[in-house]
Amino acid sequence: MTGARRSHDTGESLVAIGLLLLGGVVLGVGWALVAPTVEGVVVEGGIALSELESARIFDAEGVFAVLVVAAGAATAVLASRWLRRTGALAVLTLAVGGLLASVVAWRVGVWFGADPVGATGGALSVGSTIELPLRLRTASILLLWPIATVFVTLWMTVLERDAAPEASPEPSRSGQVAPAAATAPDG
Repeated sequence: MTGARRSHDTGESLVAIGLLLLGGVVLGVGWALVAPTVEGVVVEGGIALSELESARIFDAEGVFAVLVVAAGAATAVLASRWLRRTGALAVLTLAVGGLLASVVAWRVGVWFGADPVGATGGALSVGSTIELPLRLRTASILLLWPIATVFVTLWMTVLERDAAPEASPEPSRSGQVAPAAATAPDG
């Protein structure tokens, strides 16, 4: 690979990562807007959640998971032309960029979500209802964007190879296809 080509590919990779990070910001704001809110009741010594509110905690994580998987699939489809030209470097760039974008989406979503409980300054009275901030309880959800990107990329590559026409047998000098050599059965 020449120095000019390597420099060009590096520049394209940086642009792709920048676009993915921008996508992560948009996804984080979207997550904060569409994720179900979780409300807790202030009790003596903490915050209590009803069974319904406890389930909503996982709903918010599920919404994030669906959003990042969709973003990963969209990333692979949108970058498919670029992938054909640059190959493995593009897939690596999209995977790393997808991981960084999912981290950005998580942090932006938390930032745009409800204020942390401690930010109220202890002015909570027992029995009052508060909205809890968005949280991810497992970091493995952050891997879904790059996993979806790589999976869809590989799937599209396989589909492309299956759709490619097979090589036909070479014609003989007379213009007709040479017959296969017949073998006599051992007898």
